[in-house]
Amino acid sequence: MKVGMISFASTTSWEYARCIKEIGLEFVGLADGDEMRGKRASEAFAVPYFSNKENLLSQPIDVVIICSETAHRKGDVLLSAQAEKHVICEMPFATSLRDTQEIIRTCEEKGVLLFPAFPFRYSPPLKRAKELIEDGQIGEILAMKGTHRTKVPQGWQTKKTLAGGGVILQNAVPMIDIMRWLTKEEVAEVYVEIKKTPHLNIEVEDTAALALRFKNGIFATLDPSWCYPSSFPFWGDLSIDIVGRDGTLIVDAFAQVLCHAEGRKASYTKEYWGSDIYSLMLRDYLRYIGEREELPVSPLDGLKALEVALGGYQSGEKKEPVSL
Repeated sequence: MKVGMISFASTTSWEYARCIKEIGLEFVGLADGDEMRGKRASEAFAVPYFSNKENLLSQPIDVVIICSETAHRKGDVLLSAQAEKHVICEMPFATSLRDTQEIIRTCEEKGVLLFPAFPFRYSPPLKRAKELIEDGQIGEILAMKGTHRTKVPQGWQTKKTLAGGGVILQNAVPMIDIMRWLTKEEVAEVYVEIKKTPHLNIEVEDTAALALRFKNGIFATLDPSWCYPSSFPFWGDLSIDIVGRDGTLIVDAFAQVLCHAEGRKASYTKEYWGSDIYSLMLRDYLRYIGEREELPVSPLDGLKALEVALGGYQSGEKKEPVSL
């Protein structure tokens, strides 16, 4: 299968490029409006660099992976759909529900498959938790507590015009998806407390706490904050506690780490050695493109997660819960 990439703005773009090479796919090339960034990636993965996206999309490509800034994703997806290329896109697809709906509608009209990039669904601990839930091991789910906390990012992710928002759009969306995926339930109401730390000198929120009420009565909280210092030995966390009527699951999706304390340098580092969720996700999406059996994830999942996040911003402004 032939694959192309649009933009290396997202840090996860390097993970996808690595996976393309390791899986043995034909990496046709990459396009990036930032020439320095694009050429650096082109040299690192020994693939052609296209300064023009249209030139890349004119190549015989089966699927395009889009890792551009959030504000540019709509244009990149629509351009790829017009070229009749299947799309795997970083989340969220766009910064508004209207734009996201247009993206989904256009892809459907063009007969193009659109996959939201939700790699956390492929975490073995989370998949095992889902199996136990569906097997009835903890009974009816009553409540959940989730975290997806990271360091403060650099560059475009802290710019309002490019990112659209901070931790709620960038960190909360994938965790909201995990909660929907585990429970098979939709969020009915969201309440959010939001803060932008003055000394960080950024344009978007870096701290938030979400309270969610699902339609079947499940209550959940979520902390998606950029709260880890730059000196922290790991990128962040993703965890969820699931309380059922007959039991509880405590899941740490990234507990498989090697901790290294070095006395001579007085340093402490953590190296993740667990399952490669990006490779697992990419393989599954490409399998579906080839076989068209058992759709792993729907673009509507991306829409639903974004709806909750945007409701969260409304709640933060109104200082009250918002019904969805």
